Amino acid sequence: MKEIELNNQETLERYEVIFNEEVLRFDEVESAKKFIRDFNKILSNQKLSKQISPGLLPRYEDLLAKYQFVSLSALPQETVLELLRTKLTIALDFGELFDLERKINGRMVSILVYEDRDVFKRQIRQAIQNNEELITIDLGPDGKQRINDWVNDYLNKVGADPVGNLRMNEYFSNDSDFQKLSADKKQKIRRLIGLFESMKLSSLTPEGLEHSIPIIMDSGEVKVYHKGVIEDIDKEILKKYGIKPTSEEKSQGSLDVNPDNETLVKEKIATKDPHANAKAAYTGDPARQQKVMAQAEKYAKKFDGNLEGLRREFYKAVQDQNEIKTIAAFRVLADLNDLGNFLAEDEQLHKFLASVWQKKYGDDLVAEFHNNANQPKFVKLFLRYILMERLNMSEHDAARVGINISNIYKKNEVSGFERIAYFNAAESEFKFFND
Repeated sequence: MKEIELNNQETLERYEVIFNEEVLRFDEVESAKKFIRDFNKILSNQKLSKQISPGLLPRYEDLLAKYQFVSLSALPQETVLELLRTKLTIALDFGELFDLERKINGRMVSILVYEDRDVFKRQIRQAIQNNEELITIDLGPDGKQRINDWVNDYLNKVGADPVGNLRMNEYFSNDSDFQKLSADKKQKIRRLIGLFESMKLSSLTPEGLEHSIPIIMDSGEVKVYHKGVIEDIDKEILKKYGIKPTSEEKSQGSLDVNPDNETLVKEKIATKDPHANAKAAYTGDPARQQKVMAQAEKYAKKFDGNLEGLRREFYKAVQDQNEIKTIAAFRVLADLNDLGNFLAEDEQLHKFLASVWQKKYGDDLVAEFHNNANQPKFVKLFLRYILMERLNMSEHDAARVGINISNIYKKNEVSGFERIAYFNAAESEFKFFND
């Protein structure tokens, strides 16, 4: 992006077309991130930002917001809240092509402590309640025109506690303003209220938990525990990622689920209060996890994309057997999508791991490692080796870190890292996939 070109309506319109036809349509998160980085550099430079005429600047700010919504899962919490408070109509105008709740959930999974997620959800609800953007101006001065008009009216009639689709539909059916709207405007209001309602759900409940946990069934099937229920995974998705359960995985204390006893298993899981187990399993000690997050933030700020410096810091943390710093470095490296590159590019590390894995896994795996080290399977083995063999962590604790790393890739919409670890519901422990 050249600064001199920005004070030009044709340039602005070109970026708008690129956004609509490419970035939004194909959910190009990395392209959105690049635009944001480039444009923020211009806005932060007072001399350059003044080159943009006052007439074009608001449109550029809206364009920036569009790109930010696409990359929302990677934005700071403060930026997310500001977007929802001042620019939410932009995302609502995207229509069914854009799933804002999914983007927000992608941001949530990077928050390790469930209670902290609930704090963020409360802040999101407040930001939406404070949003004064016009959304249904055609209703006239006596009708609900602004976002906060609709949300506050909904809260007054439905209440602050979570409700289901039936109660939401009753609200829409009984609201005279809603009945006056066009079909498009009705869908926009439904998206608004649906988003607000989803933010009422606590992450401490099965329905409100943002991430899915892979489960290995006794039949060998891979399923997920999602929002309180066991769900199938589309076979095409399994095929795409090369997921093929092994007999070894089937023997690891997995759930005995088949068409005859699946209901019984679900009841058994519910009776064991899986979310209480999942909370303890996934977050571990909240105070410890907060230390990890704080250290990761320090690393991200200190190294600011300097991969070589961050890799050196990782080595030092491992040598010192400092779990907090090692896990924090893993998180930042994953957030920068560098773990695979680390294995491929660092000759000393590559040679050492090849020697270790040759003894443990054999020549074929090492040959594949030499040929293509930048694969999720080797990232998983790397995590497992460092955490379990160098830091002497239990498989449960190490695999929990693996799930966290997998969710970072999910947040950044990088595919292929779903098969790192899973939750063994029968034993209430995390385990690594064995492949």
